[in-house]
Amino acid sequence: MRKAQITLFVLLALIIFISFSFIVYLNNEESKNKISKFEASFEPIENYANNCVRLSAQRSILGNALQGGFYNETNDVIFYSFFIMPVYSKGKTKNVPSLSKLKEQLEYSFDDIALSCIDGFKIFKDEHFEVNFEIPKSKATILQNEVQFDVDFSIIAKNKDIIKSFEKFSVSIPSRYMTVYRVADRIAEDFYKEPNKLCVSCLIDYANENELNISATNFGNATVVTIMDRKTKIGNENLIFNFAHSKGDLVE
Repeated sequence: MRKAQITLFVLLALIIFISFSFIVYLNNEESKNKISKFEASFEPIENYANNCVRLSAQRSILGNALQGGFYNETNDVIFYSFFIMPVYSKGKTKNVPSLSKLKEQLEYSFDDIALSCIDGFKIFKDEHFEVNFEIPKSKATILQNEVQFDVDFSIIAKNKDIIKSFEKFSVSIPSRYMTVYRVADRIAEDFYKEPNKLCVSCLIDYANENELNISATNFGNATVVTIMDRKTKIGNENLIFNFAHSKGDLVE
Protein backbone atom coordinates (compact mmCIF):
# COMPACT_ATOMS: atom_id res chain seq x y z
CA MET A 1 0.00 0.00 0.00
CA ARG A 2 2.81 2.37 0.95
CA LYS A 3 4.68 1.58 -2.26
CA ALA A 4 1.48 2.24 -4.24
CA GLN A 5 1.10 5.65 -2.60
CA ILE A 6 4.71 6.55 -3.32
CA THR A 7 4.26 5.51 -6.95
CA LEU A 8 1.09 7.60 -7.18
CA PHE A 9 2.86 10.64 -5.74
CA VAL A 10 5.71 10.19 -8.21
CA LEU A 11 3.26 9.99 -11.12
CA LEU A 12 1.40 13.07 -9.91
CA ALA A 13 4.67 14.96 -9.53
CA LEU A 14 5.70 13.89 -13.03
CA ILE A 15 2.37 15.01 -14.46
CA ILE A 16 2.62 18.36 -12.68
CA PHE A 17 6.21 18.83 -13.94
CA ILE A 18 5.24 17.98 -17.52
CA SER A 19 2.22 20.30 -17.33
CA PHE A 20 4.33 23.12 -15.93
CA SER A 21 6.99 22.60 -18.62
CA PHE A 22 4.31 22.68 -21.30
CA ILE A 23 2.88 25.93 -19.92
CA VAL A 24 6.37 27.48 -19.86
CA TYR A 25 6.89 26.33 -23.46
CA LEU A 26 3.59 27.91 -24.56
CA ASN A 27 4.46 31.15 -22.79
CA ASN A 28 7.86 31.21 -24.47
CA GLU A 29 6.31 30.58 -27.87
CA GLU A 30 3.75 33.32 -27.27
CA SER A 31 6.53 35.71 -26.28
CA LYS A 32 8.51 34.78 -29.38
CA ASN A 33 5.45 35.40 -31.55
CA LYS A 34 4.90 38.79 -29.95
CA ILE A 35 8.54 39.74 -30.48
CA SER A 36 8.33 38.48 -34.06
CA LYS A 37 5.27 40.65 -34.68
CA PHE A 38 7.03 43.69 -33.23
CA GLU A 39 10.14 42.93 -35.32
CA ALA A 40 7.93 42.79 -38.40
CA SER A 41 6.41 46.14 -37.45
CA PHE A 42 9.81 47.78 -38.05
CA GLU A 43 10.01 46.56 -41.66
CA PRO A 44 8.42 49.75 -43.07
CA ILE A 45 11.22 51.81 -41.53
CA GLU A 46 13.91 49.53 -42.93
CA ASN A 47 12.21 49.48 -46.34
CA TYR A 48 11.87 53.26 -46.29
CA ALA A 49 15.58 53.66 -45.56
CA ASN A 50 16.54 51.11 -48.24
CA ASN A 51 14.39 52.89 -50.82
CA CYS A 52 16.00 56.22 -49.97
CA VAL A 53 19.46 54.67 -50.25
CA ARG A 54 18.67 53.27 -53.71
CA LEU A 55 17.02 56.47 -54.92
CA SER A 56 19.86 58.63 -53.58
CA ALA A 57 22.42 56.43 -55.34
CA GLN A 58 20.59 56.74 -58.65
CA ARG A 59 20.12 60.52 -58.36
CA SER A 60 23.73 60.98 -57.32
CA ILE A 61 25.06 59.10 -60.35
CA LEU A 62 22.73 60.79 -62.85
CA GLY A 63 23.07 64.28 -61.36
CA ASN A 64 26.85 64.24 -61.09
CA ALA A 65 27.25 62.87 -64.61
CA LEU A 66 25.38 65.87 -66.03
CA GLN A 67 28.14 68.01 -64.52
CA GLY A 68 31.11 65.92 -65.66
CA GLY A 69 31.18 63.86 -62.48
CA PHE A 70 31.14 66.83 -60.10
CA TYR A 71 28.67 67.81 -57.42
CA ASN A 72 29.97 71.07 -56.01
CA GLU A 73 33.07 71.92 -58.03
CA THR A 74 33.56 75.59 -58.98
CA ASN A 75 37.12 75.68 -60.37
CA ASP A 76 37.76 75.58 -64.13
CA VAL A 77 34.14 75.41 -65.17
CA ILE A 78 31.73 77.01 -67.60
CA PHE A 79 28.03 77.53 -67.00
CA TYR A 80 26.04 75.87 -69.76
CA SER A 81 22.27 75.34 -69.87
CA PHE A 82 21.84 75.61 -66.07
CA PHE A 83 24.69 73.14 -65.47
CA ILE A 84 28.19 73.62 -64.13
CA MET A 85 30.42 72.12 -66.79
CA PRO A 86 33.99 71.17 -65.80
CA VAL A 87 36.74 71.93 -68.29
CA TYR A 88 38.58 68.67 -68.96
CA SER A 89 41.14 70.33 -71.26
CA LYS A 90 42.19 73.92 -71.80
CA GLY A 91 44.48 74.70 -74.66
CA LYS A 92 47.47 72.41 -74.23
CA THR A 93 46.56 71.59 -70.64
CA LYS A 94 44.70 68.44 -69.68
CA ASN A 95 42.61 68.71 -66.52
CA VAL A 96 40.64 65.45 -66.30
CA PRO A 97 39.71 64.63 -62.68
CA SER A 98 40.88 61.34 -61.26
CA LEU A 99 38.44 58.50 -60.70
CA SER A 100 38.99 58.89 -56.94
CA LYS A 101 37.93 62.54 -57.24
CA LEU A 102 34.68 61.54 -58.96
CA LYS A 103 34.12 58.86 -56.32
CA GLU A 104 34.47 61.53 -53.65
CA GLN A 105 31.97 63.75 -55.47
CA LEU A 106 29.48 60.88 -55.64
CA GLU A 107 29.78 60.46 -51.88
CA TYR A 108 29.14 64.17 -51.27
CA SER A 109 26.02 64.20 -53.40
CA PHE A 110 24.72 60.89 -52.08
CA ASP A 111 24.99 62.01 -48.46
CA ASP A 112 23.07 65.24 -49.14
CA ILE A 113 20.37 63.58 -51.24
CA ALA A 114 19.88 60.74 -48.74
CA LEU A 115 19.48 63.16 -45.84
CA SER A 116 16.86 65.07 -47.78
CA CYS A 117 15.08 61.88 -48.82
CA ILE A 118 14.84 60.53 -45.27
CA ASP A 119 13.26 63.83 -44.17
CA GLY A 120 13.72 63.00 -40.51
CA PHE A 121 11.46 59.93 -40.79
CA LYS A 122 8.55 62.35 -40.25
CA ILE A 123 6.24 60.00 -42.12
CA PHE A 124 6.37 57.56 -39.19
CA LYS A 125 5.44 59.98 -36.44
CA ASP A 126 1.74 59.23 -36.84
CA GLU A 127 2.53 55.51 -36.57
CA HIS A 128 3.69 55.87 -32.96
CA PHE A 129 7.35 55.35 -33.81
CA GLU A 130 10.18 57.24 -32.23
CA VAL A 131 13.08 57.30 -34.70
CA ASN A 132 16.55 58.70 -34.02
CA PHE A 133 19.31 58.58 -36.59
CA GLU A 134 22.77 59.84 -37.46
CA ILE A 135 23.62 61.61 -40.70
CA PRO A 136 24.35 58.99 -43.42
CA LYS A 137 27.95 58.65 -44.53
CA SER A 138 28.62 56.80 -47.77
CA LYS A 139 31.57 55.16 -49.47
CA ALA A 140 31.28 54.87 -53.25
CA THR A 141 33.07 52.36 -55.45
CA ILE A 142 33.07 52.79 -59.24
CA LEU A 143 33.33 49.37 -60.88
CA GLN A 144 33.30 48.31 -64.53
CA ASN A 145 29.53 47.88 -64.85
CA GLU A 146 28.14 49.23 -61.59
CA VAL A 147 28.55 51.83 -58.90
CA GLN A 148 28.35 50.56 -55.34
CA PHE A 149 27.49 52.56 -52.24
CA ASP A 150 28.18 51.26 -48.74
CA VAL A 151 26.46 53.48 -46.21
CA ASP A 152 27.01 53.90 -42.49
CA PHE A 153 23.56 54.99 -41.37
CA SER A 154 22.71 54.42 -37.72
CA ILE A 155 18.95 54.29 -37.09
CA ILE A 156 17.33 53.53 -33.74
CA ALA A 157 13.56 53.03 -33.88
CA LYS A 158 11.31 52.54 -30.88
CA ASN A 159 7.75 51.27 -30.78
CA LYS A 160 6.30 50.89 -27.28
CA ASP A 161 8.89 48.83 -25.37
CA ILE A 162 10.59 47.33 -28.41
CA ILE A 163 13.73 48.92 -29.87
CA LYS A 164 15.17 48.04 -33.26
CA SER A 165 18.43 49.36 -34.64
CA PHE A 166 19.93 49.47 -38.14
CA GLU A 167 23.54 50.33 -38.86
CA LYS A 168 24.62 49.69 -42.44
CA PHE A 169 23.03 49.77 -45.86
CA SER A 170 24.41 48.84 -49.26
CA VAL A 171 23.25 49.18 -52.84
CA SER A 172 24.74 48.46 -56.27
CA ILE A 173 23.46 50.43 -59.26
CA PRO A 174 24.07 48.96 -62.74
CA SER A 175 25.91 51.73 -64.54
CA ARG A 176 28.68 52.12 -67.12
CA TYR A 177 29.99 55.20 -65.35
CA MET A 178 33.52 53.82 -65.64
CA THR A 179 33.21 53.30 -69.42
CA VAL A 180 31.82 56.78 -70.01
CA TYR A 181 34.54 58.35 -67.86
CA ARG A 182 37.28 56.56 -69.80
CA VAL A 183 35.84 57.71 -73.12
CA ALA A 184 35.68 61.28 -71.80
CA ASP A 185 39.34 60.98 -70.84
CA ARG A 186 40.24 59.82 -74.36
CA ILE A 187 38.38 62.75 -75.93
CA ALA A 188 40.13 65.17 -73.57
CA GLU A 189 43.44 63.60 -74.58
CA ASP A 190 42.60 64.26 -78.26
CA PHE A 191 41.83 67.90 -77.48
CA TYR A 192 45.04 68.15 -75.47
CA LYS A 193 47.06 67.00 -78.49
CA GLU A 194 45.24 69.28 -80.93
CA PRO A 195 43.39 72.04 -79.02
CA ASN A 196 41.89 73.68 -82.10
CA LYS A 197 40.65 70.53 -83.79
CA LEU A 198 37.62 68.36 -83.10
CA CYS A 199 38.21 64.82 -84.32
CA VAL A 200 34.70 63.89 -85.47
CA SER A 201 35.74 60.48 -86.75
CA CYS A 202 37.25 59.74 -83.31
CA LEU A 203 33.93 60.55 -81.63
CA ILE A 204 32.12 58.23 -84.04
CA ASP A 205 34.61 55.43 -83.35
CA TYR A 206 34.38 55.87 -79.56
CA ALA A 207 30.59 55.83 -79.77
CA ASN A 208 30.41 52.69 -81.88
CA GLU A 209 33.03 50.83 -79.85
CA ASN A 210 31.25 51.48 -76.57
CA GLU A 211 27.56 51.66 -77.53
CA LEU A 212 27.33 55.36 -76.75
CA ASN A 213 25.92 58.50 -78.33
CA ILE A 214 28.45 61.35 -78.45
CA SER A 215 27.81 64.92 -79.56
CA ALA A 216 29.79 68.17 -79.47
CA THR A 217 28.43 71.71 -79.33
CA ASN A 218 30.32 74.98 -79.77
CA PHE A 219 29.81 77.41 -76.89
CA GLY A 220 31.80 80.60 -77.30
CA ASN A 221 35.45 79.61 -77.31
CA ALA A 222 34.61 76.26 -75.72
CA THR A 223 33.30 72.95 -76.96
CA VAL A 224 30.79 71.07 -74.81
CA VAL A 225 30.90 67.29 -75.24
CA THR A 226 27.91 65.16 -74.29
CA ILE A 227 28.18 61.38 -73.89
CA MET A 228 25.02 59.32 -73.46
CA ASP A 229 25.05 55.66 -72.49
CA ARG A 230 22.45 54.01 -74.69
CA LYS A 231 23.03 50.50 -73.32
CA THR A 232 22.37 50.65 -69.56
CA LYS A 233 19.63 52.70 -67.94
CA ILE A 234 19.51 53.86 -64.35
CA GLY A 235 15.91 53.53 -63.30
CA ASN A 236 14.29 54.64 -66.55
CA GLU A 237 16.91 57.21 -67.43
CA ASN A 238 20.00 57.22 -69.60
CA LEU A 239 23.30 58.31 -68.09
CA ILE A 240 24.32 61.62 -69.71
CA PHE A 241 27.84 62.87 -69.07
CA ASN A 242 28.89 66.44 -69.98
CA PHE A 243 32.26 68.15 -69.96
CA ALA A 244 33.98 70.95 -71.85
CA HIS A 245 37.15 71.80 -73.76
CA SER A 246 38.30 75.41 -73.76
CA LYS A 247 40.57 76.80 -76.44
CA GLY A 248 41.67 79.68 -74.20
CA ASP A 249 40.12 81.78 -71.47
CA LEU A 250 37.08 80.28 -69.78
CA VAL A 251 33.63 81.42 -70.82
CA GLU A 252 31.84 83.39 -68.09
